[in-house]
Amino acid sequence: EGQPWRLLVTTRRPVILDDVAARRISVDAMPGPVAQQLLTRGLPAMDAGRERELLDLTGRWPLLLNLVNHRLAGDISRGAAMGTAASAAVSRLRATGPAALDVTDSGQRETAVAATVGYSLDMLAPADRDRFFELGVFFEDAEIPLPVVELLWQGTAGLDAEEAVSLCERLDGLSLLTLAWAGDVRVLVLHDVIRDFAL
Repeated sequence: EGQPWRLLVTTRRPVILDDVAARRISVDAMPGPVAQQLLTRGLPAMDAGRERELLDLTGRWPLLLNLVNHRLAGDISRGAAMGTAASAAVSRLRATGPAALDVTDSGQRETAVAATVGYSLDMLAPADRDRFFELGVFFEDAEIPLPVVELLWQGTAGLDAEEAVSLCERLDGLSLLTLAWAGDVRVLVLHDVIRDFAL
């Protein structure tokens, strides 16, 4: 009783707050050293030039940096040298995304997300990509119980529970979704930007 409270609203569309008396805090791209850590965590040393290119191509946006990091890790685990994997990432993102992402520009952001998610989806077989796109039926940022996903994929592709869980784990490994627990139930969560891509 009598305790002050505050409401925190986060949005990539600041215009929705135009009619609200609120203190605004702009959150820009990640600072260089932090973005570099997110891009390179768990990876062998990368050529400094390639690293700068990947930081520029992702606009130092955490979601895109995480996607690229997981894809690079996957390429390396399959035998690619760090230089080869990084060059392939740069080539793919240059071909399908903007050369320098302005995260405040929704058009460039959507292009970069599409390029980066597409780059990660290339790691999957066509049937598994179809299963990913089917996740677009769920609400963004909702905790979706894995048994519900299993039912969906059993109906669309005949996957059993073990196959569905295995695919969810692969998608989680590529940062295309997040696996978590809600009490005793395993759930998946789709980031809103990735869910929009899956639609």
